[in-house]
Amino acid sequence: MPDAANQRARAAYQLGQQAFERGRYADAVRAFEQGLKEDHSIGLDGELKLWLVTAVAAANRREEAVQLCGNLTLQP
Repeated sequence: MPDAANQRARAAYQLGQQAFERGRYADAVRAFEQGLKEDHSIGLDGELKLWLVTAVAAANRREEAVQLCGNLTLQP
C-alpha cells in the first residue's frame, strides 16, 4: 500500500531529523535507513540519503560516510 509506505517513510524522515538535531546520531541513522527501506513514491530518497550520510559522518563513521557519498554520485 503506497500511502502507508509514504507515511512510514515521511515519519522515519522526521524522526531522523529530530534525532539528529538532538545529537542522537545513531538513532538518526536507524530512522533514515528505515525510511529508505520503505517502498514509497513521495520523492524522499535523495533527502533521506543525504541526511543518512550526514548522520553517519556525525556518528564518527567517516569511512562509511565517504562510501555512501560515492554511491550517491552514481545515482541519477
